[in-house]
Amino acid sequence: MKREICHVLFVINGGSLDLDKSLRTPTLIGACRKRLDMRFVRKVYFYALKLFVANFIQKERRMRSVERLQLAEAEIITLGAFDKADLESWKVSIAVVDDAGVLLSFRKMDGSSNSSVQTAIDKARSSAVTRRPTKFFEEMVAQGRLGASMIDGVFPIEGGLPIVVNGEVVGGVGVSGLKSELDIEVVQAGLDALSKIHASWA
Repeated sequence: MKREICHVLFVINGGSLDLDKSLRTPTLIGACRKRLDMRFVRKVYFYALKLFVANFIQKERRMRSVERLQLAEAEIITLGAFDKADLESWKVSIAVVDDAGVLLSFRKMDGSSNSSVQTAIDKARSSAVTRRPTKFFEEMVAQGRLGASMIDGVFPIEGGLPIVVNGEVVGGVGVSGLKSELDIEVVQAGLDALSKIHASWA
């Protein structure tokens, strides 16, 4: 323990980092032993604390680099999906959620059914929290694996896709009001709109 303490003291005071060579000097060892007082202990403590805080900040910076779906991006997806549905005269509900399944953007088109509202939200949440298309679970259930429908957060009906940005799932988008194969076309139109915007930013 004294070897490490002496070395830390020597480093703090601007000495050599060569532990073995420096500790072979009797004068340095004697000086270290004489200065093992409370002032030195506090110095070592704050030095260690400084290293800890620096390491913590680096980890925080890495955490902040995680992709997050912004409200503006959610609105772009919704408007892209809305334009597709409007062009085809389809009456749907459109929902966009973040990676935790929290609703960020929603549209209920005139003439769409009331039941499509919650269904669209459920599809979006399922895609976000499972990081898989809702069709993945629909196919599992169709193959007889009924337990898939019991997984928390799963909505096993096609019409929901995860939102992927730079290889990370940042949310989900769901559409309801049509046959599933048409719902997914509206979903894809929304994702394509976001991809075009991101391409223009690059």
